[in-house]
Amino acid sequence: MAQARVARAGAHGLPPVLPRDARILVLGSFPGVASLAAGRYYAHPRNHFWPVMGAILGEPLPAMPYEDRLARLAARGIALWDTIVACDRKGSSDQAIRNAMHAEVSRVQRACPGVVAVAFNGNTAARAAPRWREASSLSWLFSRNHSGPRPVRNGRGMAARMWWLPMRSWWWCCHRM
Repeated sequence: MAQARVARAGAHGLPPVLPRDARILVLGSFPGVASLAAGRYYAHPRNHFWPVMGAILGEPLPAMPYEDRLARLAARGIALWDTIVACDRKGSSDQAIRNAMHAEVSRVQRACPGVVAVAFNGNTAARAAPRWREASSLSWLFSRNHSGPRPVRNGRGMAARMWWLPMRSWWWCCHRM
């Protein structure tokens, strides 16, 4: 397997993006090889995270430079991190994660005291929900599907996504790209 496609044993994730005034935290599992190589969240060109978030926020996020994407999320009160901060993994599959070190809830609470909701991006991330629930008084929101390069498809061949986010004190859902 080519070196660029193999995550080193003991790989460390990306630093969290924790704007002080964030109200929503989006947690993935652990960055894939492309994201680690680029030093950017959701960097694989076929990852659907940025198009989905762009559709939810009504912003052209995929067309923006990475730093501008992060600034737009921060302006909307959204923080990013992963439930796993270091692990052993060959490749990018969550199923290959071994020896995971988990993110600290207290770090988010200190950096973003206003966070009231967490959206877990994928099943691996969602498995950390009980630990986050026990350590805080956050509301809980889940993304059932991952946003990776192999999306779950609906009957019309569109990538189906479920993200619940608070908007003007109401809960709303964007479920299609």
